[in-house]
Amino acid sequence: MDKYGLAGTDFVNQLHRELYTADFLTEDAKLDMTEWMAEVDYRLVEGGGEQIQLDALTARLVIHLRT
Repeated sequence: MDKYGLAGTDFVNQLHRELYTADFLTEDAKLDMTEWMAEVDYRLVEGGGEQIQLDALTARLVIHLRT
């Protein structure tokens, strides 16, 4: 993000677009992840710390994918 000047909201939006091509996820998993991304996007727009919000999203995604 620092190297290319990508904003946190741009990253979340791109991740959301790529989520639909993930064939290894169930529709329920995609729905859960979409809700998490929407929550993080809202917090970023409202002024939440970018690095903290993206780290929290990453942690949720990793925990979900490991189970």
